[in-house]
Amino acid sequence: MNRTAPGPTRSELNGLNLLEALSTGGMSQADYDWLLVGATTWLAFGGDLPMQRFLGLPATGAGISKAARNVWIRKSAKLIENDSPFQQATTLAAELDMFISRGPWNSWKSQKYPPEGASELRTALFFLVKFNGGKSLSSRTIFRALT
Repeated sequence: MNRTAPGPTRSELNGLNLLEALSTGGMSQADYDWLLVGATTWLAFGGDLPMQRFLGLPATGAGISKAARNVWIRKSAKLIENDSPFQQATTLAAELDMFISRGPWNSWKSQKYPPEGASELRTALFFLVKFNGGKSLSSRTIFRALT
């Protein structure tokens, strides 16, 4: 009997997980599997359609930046302990403003990755700001990404 190891679940295989992995440089086996599925499907369709369609990624650079930004908004919000998405959005907007104006963003912005030892929240804020062009966000924009 030919048995194969169980593969990643469908929830592990999506473009948003791939965006997070690509932005941090931390590719898991599930991410490589997703790339393989996307590339194989793209080839099966003769390469006539854009590959990002098969990977579940947005079609434009602006769309990819916005999707990646929203991934990091959600990841940052999970690190902030509040009861509601509105409270998370309000707190995250304040943290984001502080990170950009008085925090480490000015010394980190030219780096590809945050420095070793950065907290989970600062790491998430680093990628959020990087994918948002170095700009802050309103609590309303953050709330929309969370809900």
